[in-house]
Amino acid sequence: MFYADGKGYTIGAGTNGQGEEDLGEGIISGHAYTLIGAYEVVDANGDEECLVKLRNPWGEAEFQGAWNDEDDDHWTEELRERLQCVRQNDGTFFMALLDYVKYFDHTCICMDVDQTYFTKSLMYDGNQSHADTQQVQFHLTLSEDIDCSKKPLAIEVIQQGDEKMSRYRK
Repeated sequence: MFYADGKGYTIGAGTNGQGEEDLGEGIISGHAYTLIGAYEVVDANGDEECLVKLRNPWGEAEFQGAWNDEDDDHWTEELRERLQCVRQNDGTFFMALLDYVKYFDHTCICMDVDQTYFTKSLMYDGNQSHADTQQVQFHLTLSEDIDCSKKPLAIEVIQQGDEKMSRYRK
């Protein structure tokens, strides 16, 4: 995860379950998040910790456990500034790597390769071993600039003949 973050790869995270219910401490079941950073830090008590920074696409509903926006037991002002941790319910939050493993059971790392190849993805299912997958890579050109801080952009492509996607078709 730290390697993929350092390379700038896109990392997705998902929670188990369905129905979008609170699994505890603000984490939503059956929900996808974006993992936007992985860090090794020293907290306010001098303890080393591995953190992940995630974003809920809803733009709200954040983790309320250790390392949440209001947690002064772990954050120092210098660390808040360096990792851009703001005290705001904006959907972006931090959590310890051990909490991530507790709540998230799917991690998808998408690695960019030359456009003549397939995009390689590494899927990790917390209940099974990881598996390499191959996905077709698309290059899109937008006809106008989009400010994603004002208007979110989401693109989804589902292959109709994919048996794994049959649960989404009724």
